[in-house]
Formats: sequence, C-alpha cells, structure tokens
Amino acid sequence: MGSVNAGIMTEWQEKQTIGNIDSDHYDLAIGGGKAHVAYQNGGNVYYTSRGLNESNWSAPKLIGAGMSPSIAVNGSGGAHVAYQNAGTIYESAAGNGWLPVSVGGGSYGSLGTSGNGTRHLLIEGNYDGDSYAEIGYSSNSGSGWSGIGVLHDGAYGEGLGNYFGQVSVAGVAGGGFVYAMESQAWGGRASWSAKYPSAIVPGGAGASMEVGWNTGSSLSRRAIAAGADGVGLAFSSGGAVYVNVMMEGEWVGFMAVGAGSGASVDMSNGLAVAYADGGSLMFYDGLLSTPIEVAGMGLMGTNPLLSGDGKDMFVLYRDGAGKLSLASTTIVPEPAGVWMVMVGAGAALLRRRRK
Repeated sequence: MGSVNAGIMTEWQEKQTIGNIDSDHYDLAIGGGKAHVAYQNGGNVYYTSRGLNESNWSAPKLIGAGMSPSIAVNGSGGAHVAYQNAGTIYESAAGNGWLPVSVGGGSYGSLGTSGNGTRHLLIEGNYDGDSYAEIGYSSNSGSGWSGIGVLHDGAYGEGLGNYFGQVSVAGVAGGGFVYAMESQAWGGRASWSAKYPSAIVPGGAGASMEVGWNTGSSLSRRAIAAGADGVGLAFSSGGAVYVNVMMEGEWVGFMAVGAGSGASVDMSNGLAVAYADGGSLMFYDGLLSTPIEVAGMGLMGTNPLLSGDGKDMFVLYRDGAGKLSLASTTIVPEPAGVWMVMVGAGAALLRRRRK
C-alpha cells in the first residue's frame, strides 16, 4: 500500500532480512550505489552491504570487538565505521583493509562525511577528569584524525549541573557539519530542571525544545540530516515524535507528527522521517504519517533508521523476531516545482520532492 499526498506516491517495495542480532546498536548509510550497514552482535562489530539493485547481502565482515557502530560513506562510495571498544573510539574503513585506527578516548561516537570528503566524529567522553561526560569533536580530511576538542563541557557545582548526550552528526555539502544532542540543565530539583533536544549548526542558528526533566527525549543515530533543502531534526519525547526543519537559515518550528518513538530523519529528497508507533513502523513524508507496508502488510519493528539516495528511501530496523531487516521504496515525484505546505505550531513547512 502506498501513500499519495499532493501528487507524491511512496511505495514500499521489499523487505530483506540481514540476520539475527542481539542488540539495538546498528547504523545505515547509502552511497556509491549500495546500502551499507554496520551492526553489533555478540560483542563484535560487523559490516555488510548490497547493491541497490541486487538482492543478496555481502558476507558479514568482522571488523573487531566493540559496540555502538556508526557508519558513513565517502564520495567514492567507500564505507567508514566508527565504534567503541574498551573506552576507546576507533575508525575502520574499507579503503585501509578495515584496520582499526584509534581516534581517542570515549564511550560513544557518531560519524558523518561532508561533500569535500572530510569525516566528522562527535564523541561522548570524559576529557577533564570529572565524572561528567563532554561532547568532543575530531575530524579527518585525509591526513589523520585531529585531536579531540571539547564542544560541550558537562559539569556540576553548587547544586547546578549541565549534562550532554545522545549526539548525532551529519556532514553538509560544503565541508562542514551539523549535529543533534540532548542537553540537560539541572536546577536542584526536577521541577526546576529541563532537558533540551537540540540541533546545532556551527556558525548558524540552532534549535532546541524544552521538555520536562522526568519526560526527557530520545534521539536516534539518525536524529539529524542535511541536504539541498536544508537541515532536519527528529526525536521523540513523552510518547510523541517531533520534527523541525531549517530552510534558508531559519527553523520553521517544532511540530508533533504522530505518537511513537525511535525517530530518524533524512533530507536527501526533502524531509522524511521514520519512527515506530506501538511496534508498527511509520513514515512521515513532510505532510502525513502513514504505516510502512509491503505487499499490504504493515512492517513491525523497533528503532528504524532512515537513509536515502535522493530518489529512493531505505529503512533499517529490528523486526519482531529480532532480525535486522531493510525495507526500501520507489518514490514517484510530482512535477518539478510543486511545493507541499504543512501548517502547524504557527509555522509552515515547505517540502519539495525533486526528480
């Protein structure tokens, strides 16, 4: 079953099973005509891929012991995987035979590539000796990883605290990056405190939404994305999924698009969001949320991660049987120049599908 909104049809064509996994730690990237997947299973990190027009996945490649992999693809279609093992962040890449390269200390990393080939790594780690995590940053333009610099310093004192986590990064065409995270401001009591799911645009305008301390928010591996139409942010809080989009340097405002959790966003062909609602996978196309269905059957699963190639969409998720699976679409765009408008929360969201 497809969804038709203002001349746009999204047909989910297939579901492919990659294999059994014992964790929710996995990631997806589309590039070089392939779907690239990194995942954690049995205390190890693996990589597999398949051509977008092929039906078989490559034999899983054991990268090494580790957890929480993040994957990105360079301009030549080569895959890079960052992961954590024993308190150190490593990167391995197809181009160097998957040899692990130590980036530095940390507990969690998010990897992205920009249009000029620079790789950006946002890391959660402790870099000042206290017991509160910082958000660090390292980059690699081809000559090795830079030293980790602190972007946000977690700290506590005199009953007040600032904490940071759930970081997600996306490269942008010009060589820069954007990132999402949850910041926490502790004021001494829960009623005096708040958490802020946020999008950070270095050198530009950011966006954050205040939620209650006990409510909090959940940001996925793919909580932020950048494309020709702007920057998109998606997260869940209090049982609802929220999105915001920056176009032409301005954020249009936070909007709830449905009940659910595990939201991820893609901006390769306008705004698109995948999330789970009570175990049912959902797809928001910038106008409406509809169930993800293949051959008339709704897909069931958790933690969907969305990525596109500018034409088709791909969602990686863990199905009800615990298997890592991928579903994909064929998108039929409206005639060039047609815009869709959503009005909500006092803001208009414009989304254009390109052929």
